[in-house]
Order: sequence, then structure tokens, then C-alpha cells
Amino acid sequence: YPPMGAYPEGIGYWGYGTALNAIFIDVLEHCLSSSEVASIKSVQGFMDTGQYFSQLITNTLNTFAFSDNSTDLLLPEQVIFWFYGQTKDPTLLYRQAQLVDKFTDPATDYKNGKPYSSNLVTGSYARHLPLMVLWGAGTGNMPVADMNKAVKPSSLFYIAEGQNPICVMRSGWETDDIWLGYKVGNPSCPHGHMDIGSFLFEYGGARFAVDLGSDGYSKVASAGLGGSMFN
Repeated sequence: YPPMGAYPEGIGYWGYGTALNAIFIDVLEHCLSSSEVASIKSVQGFMDTGQYFSQLITNTLNTFAFSDNSTDLLLPEQVIFWFYGQTKDPTLLYRQAQLVDKFTDPATDYKNGKPYSSNLVTGSYARHLPLMVLWGAGTGNMPVADMNKAVKPSSLFYIAEGQNPICVMRSGWETDDIWLGYKVGNPSCPHGHMDIGSFLFEYGGARFAVDLGSDGYSKVASAGLGGSMFN
């Protein structure tokens, strides 16, 4: 997360790793006290990382999926509700409200696992879904995450330095607006796919330019390529 909340492995792995961090903090706070676990929250960039997720959801409600990440539309991200409870920042709920509407739209049939992979719907992601209800309902000292009070972010520019720096520029937050995401950084990061300069450009609800995306692990191995960079 240091220094500004960017997650070097990208948005998909952000959801998995950040949810486990939030669960761990919640457990410690119930067993100990908030003051005793404050040092964990104070890790540089950690409490800012909710904005990283919101910014990497594009204007078409898909993802800026650099390196080894999927471009598929995400389900609502449960750990964002934990960050809302901690920060009281209603802009964190803006994309979540849109994703909830999309996920619950009968016409899309997302509730039956389409177009998501079975692993995403029934596997590691699904076991964390009840946390969206617990954190969003305002259990304990957490505020209720009222989706009707979600606030559209005003920022049109986002940058987060780190091992894999990210820059997002947009003309607005609506589907037809311009959205440009760019990442640089180290190509040998975990799940990196030797990716050192991914970009994505959207305008008018369409993806005009996108890198080739991730490739299956087995193709690299079957081609006889090896060495420490692939370990």
C-alpha cells in the first residue's frame, strides 16, 4: 500500500488481500481495542486505498485490469463498506451503488453467475459477501452505508505512487465521459506478466484502446522459458 494506497498486484488481488486485512483488523479490535491496533491502520497508504479501487473502476463499470487481472465487471466490493465505516467518505459508495444496481438488474442475470466465472461467484469471493451486509448495515460503531447518499467524486485526476504507480484521468464520471488509465512500474512484480506500461482508454461507453491483457501461465512454461523472473 505505501505510499499512497496503490496495490502492486492490481485490482483483483487488491480485493482479496485488502478484505483479509480488514477482517484481521476487525477481529483484533473486537478482542483488544482500537487503540491497540491503531498501528496497523497507520501503515502508509492503507486508509487511502479505498480510493484506489474506486478509481480503477472505469466509466463503463469494468476494470483497469493491468497485468494478471480480469477485465470483467466486478461485483460490489465488500471491503469498501469497511473503508466507508472507517472514513465516513460518501464518495467511496458512488461506484458501489452503481455496481449494486448492475448486479441486481434481472436483465443482466448476474445473480446466476453470468458473465462471471464460477470461482468468482461461488468460490473465494462469495465467502466474503456477507461482510458487505455486516459492514454496510452499521454493526457496532460503524455507520450505515446508505447507498442513496452516495456522492459522486469531484476529482478528475488521480495518481498513486508506489511499486506500480497508477494515473487515472477523466472528463467526468458518467458512461460517455473520457477515461484514461495508465500504469508504469516494475515488470517483475508478483502476477506482473512482464507488464511495465499498461494503459486503457474509454470514451462514449466504448473501449477504444487497450493492451493485450494477461496470458495463461502454462503458455510461458510450455514455450520453455524459465529463470528467476518466472518463478
